[in-house]
Amino acid sequence: MSILTFKPEPRFRKHQNKIASFTLLAVALAFILFKTTLAANITIGNGQPVEYGQGVVQSTACDTSFLVTPLESFSNASGAGAFLFSGVTISGLDTTTQGCAGRTLKMAAYGQTGSALTTFSVAINSSGTFGSSDGSISNQTAQSSSSNATLTLTAPSVSASNVYKVSMETSMTILTCATGGTCVVGDTGPGGGIIYYVDNSNGFNCGATDSNTGSPTGGLCHYLEVAPNGWNTGPDPTLIFALPSYQSTAVPGVALDSTANNSSTGIGLGYLNSAAAVTQGNDTTTAPGATRAYRGGGKSDWYLPTSAELNLLCQWDRGVTQNVTTVCTGGALNSGTGASSAGFVGDYYASSSQRIASQTWEQQFGTANGVGNQGSGMKYAAYYVRPIRAF
Repeated sequence: MSILTFKPEPRFRKHQNKIASFTLLAVALAFILFKTTLAANITIGNGQPVEYGQGVVQSTACDTSFLVTPLESFSNASGAGAFLFSGVTISGLDTTTQGCAGRTLKMAAYGQTGSALTTFSVAINSSGTFGSSDGSISNQTAQSSSSNATLTLTAPSVSASNVYKVSMETSMTILTCATGGTCVVGDTGPGGGIIYYVDNSNGFNCGATDSNTGSPTGGLCHYLEVAPNGWNTGPDPTLIFALPSYQSTAVPGVALDSTANNSSTGIGLGYLNSAAAVTQGNDTTTAPGATRAYRGGGKSDWYLPTSAELNLLCQWDRGVTQNVTTVCTGGALNSGTGASSAGFVGDYYASSSQRIASQTWEQQFGTANGVGNQGSGMKYAAYYVRPIRAF
């Protein structure tokens, strides 16, 4: 993206220097699709020039015109202090479903040369609310064609005097779910599957260690994605859970659940369970091994879901309200949002949750024995398998 730079007349610069001596400045930056505007050097902090330029937004932009106002704050210290680049205010942004709902805006602050001093993003959820993992959101207005919000960075560290321009990078302007933006149920995910569960409020532990830093970006996870129909080059396969040597042996490090673990603690836990089963010695002819070997979308974090994750998957696929503590029931196979082509079979699917050393938990996706019935099966028995991933 190009930045247009125009030097102001000397008398304008002098006037700006006087203003900067007494106030903190917030400078509005308009991002206008296919148009250009002038950008002037202005003075904040200790009087060094800071350029807030306007460039060209990609034609995929979800709004043709909105404002971004860079902010600064004073960081006090004993005998010293500094003005820091502290965030931005966004105004006039279309957050409706016809606009930027479900998208993510990424911005960067630069010095006069070199790479970005800091980058940050603001996501617009499907409901039109703003969110950011880079700081706190305030001054947020309701979803409309002209919404406002302020992002205050969690830990500002860049001196305002070093910031020369703030821009939206054309390659990072608008992100879809598949490319790292905000996701909603039914979206195509980064792994080429379908988003079937969203937790944008709290997030959940995940990853190989089932931790609060287990997501691909090093924090909590917010989404569950299920592999698409045909992930195994055909219908879902039926696979045993363990090789003969391990069919009567508990997987080390994996809990034994006397009842199906339909709780939030089971969401995101399947990666740890599946990886432990593979480490035990089970290969790709088994359910844990086959799901861990799947590489949809080039991702290597696919796994066999827990009973909790499988229950949510059943609820999504059958188009009923998702509640991890309620056993899947009602609805119709492959009728949920985005599930019309999911291709699930009306039979039992395998989970990575153990009941006893020789048994794991399975769940019925069809009507036999009752919709959503959760039962335990021997590790030598073959059940249908579908990988999922958390991010």
